Amino acid sequence: MAIAEANLDARTEERLSGIGEANLTKLDWSAWSMNPLWNSVKDQVAPWHREVTSHAFRSGVTNAAVALKNYDESKKGVRKGESVDFQSSRTVIRGSPSL
Repeated sequence: MAIAEANLDARTEERLSGIGEANLTKLDWSAWSMNPLWNSVKDQVAPWHREVTSHAFRSGVTNAAVALKNYDESKKGVRKGESVDFQSSRTVIRGSPSL
């Protein structure tokens, strides 16, 4: 997700520098294009990946692609329903420790 957020930031900078929408860097957030990206970084970001079934990562990439598609369609006004925003960090609410 950090890479997706960096790509969004780069597009914002391109817009601010006067680059037209048609000439902005293309974003391909399909599972098909994100899989090779995951394969190129998995040893660095998840050195334990060999201990987990590959299906877990495939479904994670697929779910991330769906979420990014929903975000993109929401920002373009194409997606029906509630607005979707990009969450860059997760807040953890700590309650009473479990016994």
